[in-house]
Amino acid sequence: MLSKLIKHEFNATSKTLGILHIALFITTIMGIIAINLSKNDNYEYISSLTLIIYVLILIAVAVAVLIYLVVRFYRNLFTDEGYLMNTLPVKPSYLIFSKLIVSFVWSIINFVCTIFSILLLVLSQTSIASFFDTWNEITKYAWNEIGVSISSLLFLGILGGLVSIIYMFLMFYTSIAIGQTMRTHKVLFSMGAYVVLYIISQIISTMGLMPFGFFALLQTDNLNIETIFTPLMLSSYAISIALIVLYFFITNYIISKKLNLE
Repeated sequence: MLSKLIKHEFNATSKTLGILHIALFITTIMGIIAINLSKNDNYEYISSLTLIIYVLILIAVAVAVLIYLVVRFYRNLFTDEGYLMNTLPVKPSYLIFSKLIVSFVWSIINFVCTIFSILLLVLSQTSIASFFDTWNEITKYAWNEIGVSISSLLFLGILGGLVSIIYMFLMFYTSIAIGQTMRTHKVLFSMGAYVVLYIISQIISTMGLMPFGFFALLQTDNLNIETIFTPLMLSSYAISIALIVLYFFITNYIISKKLNLE
């Protein structure tokens, strides 16, 4: 049944989000044209304006994807649509998982499309060989200045990005679910719940990472960034995963036991 819910969710979101990413592709073409026009002094201002619009659209598409998916979760489960969705013969956890999985996949698609768009712009002005030469310089800088290999940075960055996506959506879900337990001003209470959850999560994260701060202070004279950086990041991700589990159980409990669609 979960697979059917996921398929339905993809079908319901693909049209709107597909159009957004087509707009991103068109924007990429505009950006490439703008960069090429910048070589001509007569089009300098036009190309600069186009590049600014390109960057703004990249940001706008990412924000639009997030807002659309969060609003869909709210409308689909906690408004009039919720009467239908919550009477389906499925566990509430399946509803949450289907929304989360689809939101996760669309976030990855958006990220990949954005990176691909930027790479197209870069490669339109330089050769692949020059690009890899620059990449090699970045890896050397990362090792010499930071003391961490680029492979470690990439691994930790990708892992952190994946955890962050799930964490972000589940915190939104939990905030919305908490807000729906109120009789009035549900959206306002959801926003307030998000602020409270954010503050609490920051306090928990800070307290959880304090031991690394004390260790760094004690090892000031011979501090090795590489030996502390990876454990620090992994510990941060572990805290986020623990909060993810907590947010999921809170959301699932509210939908199962405290659902209020009035």
